[in-house]
Amino acid sequence: MRIALRQLLFFGVVFAVPCIAQKSWEMGGSAGYGFSLNGEADNSRGKADTGIKHGIFASAYGGNHLGEYFSGELRYTYRVSDLFVSQGGTSARFNGDIHQVHYDVLVHTNSRENRLRPYFAFGGGVRIFRGADVESSFQPLSQFVLLTRTSELKPMLSLGGGVRYAFKDWMDIRFDFRDYLTQFPTKVIQPVPGVKVTGWLHDFMPMGGVGIRF
Repeated sequence: MRIALRQLLFFGVVFAVPCIAQKSWEMGGSAGYGFSLNGEADNSRGKADTGIKHGIFASAYGGNHLGEYFSGELRYTYRVSDLFVSQGGTSARFNGDIHQVHYDVLVHTNSRENRLRPYFAFGGGVRIFRGADVESSFQPLSQFVLLTRTSELKPMLSLGGGVRYAFKDWMDIRFDFRDYLTQFPTKVIQPVPGVKVTGWLHDFMPMGGVGIRF
């Protein structure tokens, strides 16, 4: 956890220094619905799908334009993310959520004089997975994984892109798409002995939002 926080601080310092010399800042918010590509729990008796459910999310960001074609932004996102395990017609579900913070570099395809500006985005940060339900003495499919009331921090990779439209000289309308990648959270979704969980978590998150420039 300390290493991940140090990495996040490093990214923030590296990109914040050139931002201080600039005057074109931006703050805004976005919302959307996340779609998850989850993992698979496997043992000698069979397989079960497990991971996080699709869910709504909201985020806030602040950033700075670093010249004509580059900008950077620090973003916080809260996502409703129930935990689950399922096999055939049997399933278990556990209330949960995700808190994430990351820094992205945005590479625009045209200059700031254009109103419509597509861009690519990449960066990294951390995600905190939380199980927030009440644990019970019996859970369906507990021969594969246990859905737990705990939290787990994971490093995260952010990839994607979007487009911004300058609706006003001081306001941008934005549409973004991100793929957030993390290793499987094996503390909040705990494999029992003899079970192997394969696959990374891909969280595909399309979002729309508004940014204010100053």
